[in-house]
This record gives sequence, C-alpha cells and structure tokens, in this order.
Amino acid sequence: MNRRTLFIRMLIPFSVMVICILITLFSFKYSPRLTYKWNSEYEGYVVNNAYGNAKSYTVREEYNGKPVVGIGLRAFYKHSNLESIEFENPENIIFIDRFAFSECTKLKTIDLEYVDYIERNAFSYCYKLNNIKLGLKDLLGSVFYKCTSLDTIDLGDTLRTIGTFAFSYTSFTELTLPKSMNTIYTNAFKYSNLKKVYAFYGLNVNNIISNDIEVEFYS
Repeated sequence: MNRRTLFIRMLIPFSVMVICILITLFSFKYSPRLTYKWNSEYEGYVVNNAYGNAKSYTVREEYNGKPVVGIGLRAFYKHSNLESIEFENPENIIFIDRFAFSECTKLKTIDLEYVDYIERNAFSYCYKLNNIKLGLKDLLGSVFYKCTSLDTIDLGDTLRTIGTFAFSYTSFTELTLPKSMNTIYTNAFKYSNLKKVYAFYGLNVNNIISNDIEVEFYS
C-alpha cells in the first residue's frame, strides 16, 4: 500500500468525525431551546439565552427544582422569527430585563399580567405586538418604544409611573389611567396615536396636556 492510499484511508474517517462534530455543534447552537441561569436576588432561574430563532418558545415553570422567575438581559434580542411566548406558569414570572425582547419584530403576544418589573427597552421595536395587559407598579422608559401595532393596552390597577418614551410610536387612541397613577414623565406618549386619556380626578397630567391629548377626569 502506497503512502497516498494510506493517507486517503486515514483522511476519510477523520473527515467524517469532523463533519459529525460540526453538525453536533451547529445543532446545539441553532436548535430551538432555552438555557437558564440562577438569580440569587429573586431565588429562582431566569431565561439566559434562547437558541434557534424559532416562532415560539415555552418557558418552563421550574428548572432544577426551582421556579423560573424571569427573562434575562437580551435573552430573545433580535429573534426575528419569534411570534409568541408561552409561560407554563405566568404567575412565576417576576421580571423582564433590558432588551429581553427588543427587535423581536414579529412578536405578537405575551402574558405580562403578573410581571412586577419590566426594564427599559424590554419590548422596543416589537412592531407586531398588539395587545397588552399589565399588573406592575412602575413602567420604565422606552419599554414599548416603537411598538407600532400596539392598539390595546390595559394598565391594570396598580400602576404608579409611566417613564419617558414608554409608549412612543404606539397605536392606541384612548387610555384609562388607574387611580394608583401619580407620575407620567415627559414624552411618555411622544409620537403616539393617543388622543384621549381618562384620569382619576386630581392627577397632575401636565405632560399629557402638553402633547395636545384630551383629558377627561373621573372620580
């Protein structure tokens, strides 16, 4: 057997092995799955990374016997195919970190009713997001910035503050502010389609009035 033949015989199994390794690595990185990371502050796991850019993901109720309590920094950032998120137990989800779903341009639905804390820009540039119900106390700046299809919003009955640019470039035309509301920061509704606000009597709404939005008070 000459050297060339021997080399080819050795090269073939080596090449197969390399291809198998590459396929395994590719599948590991791009197959739809979620990874979780421990968060000592909230004593639970958070979604750390989302792989595969799938249309939908299901966030587990528990991981390693502990509750899954949040969505981490940039966990789904720029997942261009993402349309929906399902929580096995929505009541477990306490917080959503910065840019967690930012630029998920096809995201349509997500259950936020039980979330206590949403960081800045968490849903910015989610162009298809269209129906939201909140249950938190403070909405930070630019959370729903340029959610241009957002035409229905329920602020719940515990919201106290709305941050700067929180609802800029959104589509809803009317909004009811809960009795718990006490602060609306400048430009919270800048460039939005908001035309009328229902507010509890006595609330300082100067920042709304300055944007030429009609305010009707209720008692």
